[in-house]
Amino acid sequence: MVSRTKTGWDAYCRCPVVLAPSEIPEVMKKAIVTVEDKRFFDHGGVDVVSLLSVLKGGLTRGGSTIPMQLLKNLVFHDLRASDVLTRLERKGAEVWYAGLFDEAVGKEELLAAYLNQIEFGGRDIVGLYRASRHYFRKEPKDLTLYEAALLAGMVKAPARLNPLRAKTRERAHERALLVLKLMVEQGRISDKERRQAEEAGIRPGMLPEFKIQAQAFTEWVVETWGDKYVQTLFSYSGDSGQAL
Repeated sequence: MVSRTKTGWDAYCRCPVVLAPSEIPEVMKKAIVTVEDKRFFDHGGVDVVSLLSVLKGGLTRGGSTIPMQLLKNLVFHDLRASDVLTRLERKGAEVWYAGLFDEAVGKEELLAAYLNQIEFGGRDIVGLYRASRHYFRKEPKDLTLYEAALLAGMVKAPARLNPLRAKTRERAHERALLVLKLMVEQGRISDKERRQAEEAGIRPGMLPEFKIQAQAFTEWVVETWGDKYVQTLFSYSGDSGQAL
């Protein structure tokens, strides 16, 4: 993403590092399914139980499965208006195609795709690999059960559940404990494993912070496309913000 500001050019890379299903640890798969789609391995793309709760409680209740969330983020991202008609249209499209999507792609591939594209906070902390390196300085394969629970818990509200910020660290810890408790209740881990995970907590690795440098790309965009294609898209504080 390259933008032109009042003082110059700014760029960052939102692209994730894509992990294959075999590169994602089981603890992370169990944790994310626990909080995002607890019947993921049992339904065929649409969770009828959750969908019925939506029909009873209204669209704000959610009810989206992981295949439905992927469809929303990757295919139906243009249907994001908040009016009831658009929300019904998007939800209907998600339900209609989720079964075909689930059958065509497969559970493991769908779960990997989901973990590769969700945001874990910040404009460029996209995907499990970048999140693991950013928060714990380690590869995803080395995540502990507690760290997996913490990351899974962050998906709901990354800014409010950031384990690195002093103001949100305790909240992130409480959320991780809740995820571990739910994992026990859903039979994904034992109570002994939960206690061991809580005692272990975070175990940071030794890898340096992971960043994708965008400078060379920025220079290419500016030299090749900047003058002709950069347009004013928004305004703030009286200044013009321009982006490509």
